[in-house]
Amino acid sequence: MREAFFYIYLLFQFNFLGLMYDDSQSYNLVRLLGGITIIALILNVNKIKLKGKFTWIILFLMLYVLLEILISSILYSTSIHVMFAFSLGFATCLAYFLFNNVEHERLTRRLCWFSTITITILTSLYLIFIFTGAEPLIKFSEIPLRMGVQRIYVGAYLFPYCFILALSKIIRYSNLKQRIPPLYIITLALTLFDLFFFIMTRAYLVILLFVAFVMILVFLKWKPKIYLFITIAFFILIIGINNIGILKAYIEFSQDADSDTMSIRYAAMNYYFNQTINGNFITGLGFIKPDSYALRTLLNGPHEEFYREDVGIWGFFNTFGLIGLLWFISYILRATQIVMIKFKAKTIYNNPEFFGILLFFILAQFSTINIIDYGGIGALPIISLLLNSNIKKGPNLKQLIIAKQNASTKI
Repeated sequence: MREAFFYIYLLFQFNFLGLMYDDSQSYNLVRLLGGITIIALILNVNKIKLKGKFTWIILFLMLYVLLEILISSILYSTSIHVMFAFSLGFATCLAYFLFNNVEHERLTRRLCWFSTITITILTSLYLIFIFTGAEPLIKFSEIPLRMGVQRIYVGAYLFPYCFILALSKIIRYSNLKQRIPPLYIITLALTLFDLFFFIMTRAYLVILLFVAFVMILVFLKWKPKIYLFITIAFFILIIGINNIGILKAYIEFSQDADSDTMSIRYAAMNYYFNQTINGNFITGLGFIKPDSYALRTLLNGPHEEFYREDVGIWGFFNTFGLIGLLWFISYILRATQIVMIKFKAKTIYNNPEFFGILLFFILAQFSTINIIDYGGIGALPIISLLLNSNIKKGPNLKQLIIAKQNASTKI
């Protein structure tokens, strides 16, 4: 049962049907997954063990979510049953306890496979739409355009982490001078392509490329060849993109939209911060079901152009208040502790994705992307599992290199 739910969960998160481009549909999908998670937890209650690095942190978040549901119900005169159903997506965090026995390498492979298949299907469907006008699964014609391309958020909250996982494996195999499995090369290329071509969140992409650069600089041992390869690949990519006009579209879009986008983003940060400080500072404004003009204005600002998920920690603070910030700090401290232990033991060189995932999570959450929100919350248990350090014990990188050299000498 848990095995089947594991695949169901990933199917929902990567969403092969492409519903994630529409906010309301994506939220409903996460809520449905939350309900399925509760059912799976009940059916497997005798097999659940409260173990893992984030056990008590996740449990506290769940209890706090229940408190926020109660507070929100009172504040906004909404039935507690309606508010519970509205916030049901947060129950996906309980999947952490269903999957905490999944071995790290297996989880990594599954995520890379799912992301590769999803992007391949999405791209194929888009090409069919471009050349034939047919829309067998996704209604591309109904999706808003950015730079002349439909902006699609399928898998947006997990693709960056799949990119980091693939890069980590490529670095490890390169350090060992072993053949890199094609899966990781393909995953790296496709996730980067999707972030650039379909998701098109520039800050997200810049943060990911920065994290990739740091990972290569810190963990890659055989740098000259890989640097040459990356440089050549980068120029080929730029030339190719420029020839089909996408790079020009990005530049023109940045010139036209940067000032307006940044002003809206800063205005949103200021709005949510002041709203929280002057309102419910301790518990935040909680969950707001925008089923009236007054509530929509409260949630999205006077012109309804602000979004909690677009302003990172500011949107999180607006929802959960000071208690939520203390929870978030405890989560970051726990994740940092895991990474620091691996640095001290030098096992981080076997799995540099721990460092990359933590760095990306912090930078994204403190800048633009609020993953602990209605749409992105389903990714949190996956990220927590990737940082959970559930790895089978084995030789470290230095031991593997020595063993390989000894084998070569014997031959």
